[in-house]
Amino acid sequence: MKSWRVGSISMGAALVFLGVFLLLTQVFHWNTATALMAWWPILLMILGIEILLSLYFSKQDKPIVKYDVLSIFFIGIIGMCGIALTIFSSTGILNKVTYAMAAETKILDLPKYNQTVDNNIKRVVLETTNQPVIIESTKETAISTFGTYKAEIVENNPTIKEVKDYIMVEEKGDTVYLKLKDGPNQHGFFSDETESSMTILIPENLRLEVKGKYNSITLKVRDLSNNWFINGVSDTDIQVLGKPNLMLEAHQTGQLSGDGWIEKKEKGNNNDIVESNGKLTFGEGTHHIVITQAEVVSVTHLP
Repeated sequence: MKSWRVGSISMGAALVFLGVFLLLTQVFHWNTATALMAWWPILLMILGIEILLSLYFSKQDKPIVKYDVLSIFFIGIIGMCGIALTIFSSTGILNKVTYAMAAETKILDLPKYNQTVDNNIKRVVLETTNQPVIIESTKETAISTFGTYKAEIVENNPTIKEVKDYIMVEEKGDTVYLKLKDGPNQHGFFSDETESSMTILIPENLRLEVKGKYNSITLKVRDLSNNWFINGVSDTDIQVLGKPNLMLEAHQTGQLSGDGWIEKKEKGNNNDIVESNGKLTFGEGTHHIVITQAEVVSVTHLP
């Protein structure tokens, strides 16, 4: 009679169960990784049952279990792969790998924001992120935002769906507070950072205060009837349109670029230029744009 080698039946059953699970994943559209994690413990149960049956049906007084070494080897490999999948799943690595494999980079539109302001609103306070922002004056009596963002998208599911996903708006007294939010970011082996390009329209009659995060800001200014204050940005590109009555003031800046600056440079102990201060006037200079703690301030006058 042929001897029973433990492992042969388990290997055969493992292949049968594997085929069944793979077939079911195709029919019911199951997640393949989830199906494999559910399948491999059954393999260990079959191997354990086979060992017990081998001992039970052995007719020897001192039964000796004989193993099919090749089958046991492959069962061990499959078991270790299953344990690895379980560990990756519990630590979140498997989800990140699945996300990275399915994601595609897309540029999508930001949800548009538009808020009409009444005569009670006198001031806008804007707090930015580290993304570039374009701020433009407008004759309209509404604060508006629009733009695009670049992100990793899975199954055409946008990461920014509503206005509240990228901007917080709060109205208190005579002030509207706008706080921009960072987009969804992933860190680690599969890092992904949401990049945005946003334009904000501010009524020209409102006072504006911008608190930057050392990001770049572009100001497009026509006729202002109030003052703007910009603080804590890296590069400030000011585009002056037409013939406004405007005075630009730069304080504690690293470099001033453009013609017409009345500049004063502060030097350190070694006569190195520490910071630059300057003024630039258009027309009568009735209203001011004051920029403090910026690395570079550049001005372009467009007709």
